[in-house]
Amino acid sequence: MNRSPVQPPVVAVIVNPVHRLAMPALVAALRAVESLGWDAPLVLRTSVESPGGEQAREALAAGADRVLVIGGDGTVRLVAEVLAGTECVMGIVPTGTANLAARNLGLTELVNKTLEHVVTSALTTAGDRIDLGRATWRTAAGLGQGTFLVTAGLGHDGAIISGVAAADKERHGWRAYVRPALGRAADAGWPLEVDGRELRPWSLLVTNSGSIPLGVGVSGARMDDGTLHVVTVDPDPLLEWGTIALAGLLPGAQRLPGIERRDTPATTIVPDSPTPAHLDGDPLGEVWELSASVDPGALLVVRPRPAGNAAPTLDETVLATAGPHGIVQIVNALRQGGITRGEREEVTCALTALEGEELQQVKYLLNAGGDGHDLEHFVYDVLDGRQRRRVLDHIAEQAVPHDELRVLCDIDDTFKSNLHDRRYDRGTVYPGIVEFLRALDASDAAGDDHLPGDLTFVTARPGGVRDLIERYTRRGFTDDDLPAHTIMTGTVRGLVDRRLMAGSKVTNIRRDAALFPECRQVFIGDSGQADADVALTARRRWPEHLVASFIHCVTDVDEATRARWRAEGVHAVDDYAQAARIAGELGLIDAERVARVERAVEQGVPSLPR
Repeated sequence: MNRSPVQPPVVAVIVNPVHRLAMPALVAALRAVESLGWDAPLVLRTSVESPGGEQAREALAAGADRVLVIGGDGTVRLVAEVLAGTECVMGIVPTGTANLAARNLGLTELVNKTLEHVVTSALTTAGDRIDLGRATWRTAAGLGQGTFLVTAGLGHDGAIISGVAAADKERHGWRAYVRPALGRAADAGWPLEVDGRELRPWSLLVTNSGSIPLGVGVSGARMDDGTLHVVTVDPDPLLEWGTIALAGLLPGAQRLPGIERRDTPATTIVPDSPTPAHLDGDPLGEVWELSASVDPGALLVVRPRPAGNAAPTLDETVLATAGPHGIVQIVNALRQGGITRGEREEVTCALTALEGEELQQVKYLLNAGGDGHDLEHFVYDVLDGRQRRRVLDHIAEQAVPHDELRVLCDIDDTFKSNLHDRRYDRGTVYPGIVEFLRALDASDAAGDDHLPGDLTFVTARPGGVRDLIERYTRRGFTDDDLPAHTIMTGTVRGLVDRRLMAGSKVTNIRRDAALFPECRQVFIGDSGQADADVALTARRRWPEHLVASFIHCVTDVDEATRARWRAEGVHAVDDYAQAARIAGELGLIDAERVARVERAVEQGVPSLPR
């Protein structure tokens, strides 16, 4: 690969260990960094006495240019306070109670993904500049200073947060706030002065972003709009709480019954008496005064962009410094999260920069992804037409022909008895088929029998919504001791139309040849449907790639037809011992492996019907 001289990022991980997902997330982070080929990260754990700021300073002192925060809003806020004004990028793996910052950064979808995806995204996405709220407050103990990403709140909002025990938050999440909030809904407001204006709101919020727990959109604030939003919440207890809930649907409205909003770069709130307050859910105690201002673009933070956004989101150093395993991890993470047009272009450039063994390794690793995450799906279904052409042309240019066999195998009545074969119970794995596939998969003149992804099952079954049918099909192979494999699926129409079924399988063979032009192919099908037509068509079109085909006879095939097929390199077989002997004669497998297949066929059915 033509690598740039850029160095991989120095990574630090700051983890709050009290949360349930903290340690699994840390393990995922360590694995991700190792897969990316970067140096092991500096791991810093927070504590009650040292909740995040000290760890962030230690990370900066160690030269970190990317800090991964595993924790809740409190940890995120304190780390952000230290990283503000630097070029260090903050990624977040939200493991806390409300995860306000993560929700407002658009990371709520990530919470529902695998930890591996969340962590990889946080480590590899480019930083985006957002505003930070700066706050100064006065209590009986003296002056305090801090930052907030989402909101500073006073009044009942502060009292509710102060009154919820940490154990309840850990056990119930944001739902721990619901009962205290309902209990205070009819309480009187708090008299205070806001920038010289006397008010008596139920709560007053100074927001840097729009949503609070329960998904309530209290303002139209964005984290990058360069201003704060003062939200006065003062509903009639009997009539106007519904309006507060409706406020999220009308974020631009300055006034609604029970709620008032205004924009300002700074504000000062002076209560008539000490009033409970908080920053991003961290209680401040009772304050006599609180001032807040916006620090525009102060923080570099990871946040996703919509899948339709053309702007790239990968950090420019990532693909230039990641090894083959890292590139594959990044690609699969992007596909889970919704890859943007810009990201597709970045990955295309990365793939076309790979050369030789690195390109081979990335292809095989991608092809072993499974569940719709194989190489064929990525090149043909994720990339656009021009990107696909560039990748395929580059693969062809880099191809060095060798003896590696790509094994393409049908499933129904080829691997397992299913539709037309009455000799075995439905679902029975045919005697010798697993050994035959293993023998073909291991066939490599270079002696490398460890490349993943040589075996591909080609089926008329559709992939289904979210690849559910492919996953179901794959689970059917779990106990069969097969080598690493992937699945190329068909369409719903192909299940009932023989011509379309054959066309779909021919297309899959053509695609496999385009993705692995350096390899030879073997196709294994059955006589029950259209597989003989598939084999003959592919042999006629690409004889240099498809060197042999084997058709498992589950219906009557006369000798004249067998002879005609055989003349075109398509071999009709009655069992897999016969197939192995023919493969041996063709030089596709050695004598020892032929004998293994023969012994397996002689021993009979390897497992109970499935």
